[in-house]
Amino acid sequence: MNTKNVKMVLVGGGFITQYYELGFKNSNNVELVGIADLNENCLARSIYKDVPFYTDYIEMINELKPD
Repeated sequence: MNTKNVKMVLVGGGFITQYYELGFKNSNNVELVGIADLNENCLARSIYKDVPFYTDYIEMINELKPD
């Protein structure tokens, strides 16, 4: 069985991101590696405190190289 983690980023950190939290915590193969939103005080920042945050999604993708 392939246990490779899929590196995923979120573009947009608004209201809906709170519903992804349980899925990321329970996933054995998806790893959230970054979040981008123009709003530096978006909801996702308080939910995913240990995940790197960007205001420029292109910069995030170039640095983190998600799958």
